[in-house]
Amino acid sequence: MQDPTIPVVPDAFLSIGVERRKGGKSRLSYAVWEEAGVVPILVLEMISQTLRGEYGEKMTLYAKLGVLYYVVYNPDLWGQKRYKKHQAFEVYKLVKDEYKLQQGEPYWMPEVGLGIGRVR
Repeated sequence: MQDPTIPVVPDAFLSIGVERRKGGKSRLSYAVWEEAGVVPILVLEMISQTLRGEYGEKMTLYAKLGVLYYVVYNPDLWGQKRYKKHQAFEVYKLVKDEYKLQQGEPYWMPEVGLGIGRVR
């Protein structure tokens, strides 16, 4: 079971209504309990050499926190047909406490008026 007092540090995140810098310094982590309960609206995980829970533990944790968008980018899969289970760039949206894979790239997120995608 995940200890709720241990922050999870994604590769990137977007939180609205939270100061970009904390105490005048760049953020090295983000703890929801230190930010008046504001949960990031988007979390991005980049897969480097090996999977590290991006499709399991991390995805489950972010869903429990209520992160609306979960993005996984795996540049090693870019254009490789041998990987059939996942795409190189996937956007998931939280629907009824469960992440659903979204279609389209760039993907438009109307809640924040932004799109996300790759340059090919």
